[in-house]
Amino acid sequence: MILGVWCLLLLLGLLCVRVLLLLWGMVLLGSRCRVFPHLRVLVWG
Repeated sequence: MILGVWCLLLLLGLLCVRVLLLLWGMVLLGSRCRVFPHLRVLVWG
């Protein structure tokens, strides 16, 4: 039971980190269409 809770928290934490990285990258790059696909691959790959 506790192990399941830890796994859920870990997955939520990773998702939050990925979303924050994506938003931060978009701000840094000015969300240029030319660079965005590479950023998305970097974050989700």
